[in-house]
Amino acid sequence: GAVARCDPAVDGEWSECVASSPGQDHRATAWAAAGLARLGDGERAWQLARLLDPAARGDGPPYLMSGGLRTIGPHAGRAIGGVATASAAWTWLLLVEALLGLERREDSLILRPCLAPGWDGFSLRYRYRSAVYEVAVRVTDGPEVMLLDGQPCPDGRIVLQDDRRDHKVELRLAGKPR
Repeated sequence: GAVARCDPAVDGEWSECVASSPGQDHRATAWAAAGLARLGDGERAWQLARLLDPAARGDGPPYLMSGGLRTIGPHAGRAIGGVATASAAWTWLLLVEALLGLERREDSLILRPCLAPGWDGFSLRYRYRSAVYEVAVRVTDGPEVMLLDGQPCPDGRIVLQDDRRDHKVELRLAGKPR
């Protein structure tokens, strides 16, 4: 877990803040992971992101999130609070924007992925109005380059078009494929 289990306080009483939420807050975990991703620490960012996956913990389907998890006994591992849309929203932003690196700014798409350790890349479909963009991110042993329909995007920005066409986006990241 994110926080080690601990024994009750010496005097037998927890502070009011700890007693009301003795555990990992999912929003704070998502914020911390997003910060690590933006600083380039993909390994730790993905480690925190995995703590947010309710399906991995057996807590339920991946689209339902509680506000957090208890990390202090006797109920360590149990959900704190009910279904929390704020936690789900911050986790979505973490995964899409900070880790997969997909950011929309006005009519542009920016790709700055922070790949998980062991990943050689990923692909996704992005719909912008009537157009579909097939995005493929791959680690290669060549230089970093982004292509839109075979043409270089020198500023790393894709200008989105509402043109009822399918487009192909390739982002080749410099490095060694694993």
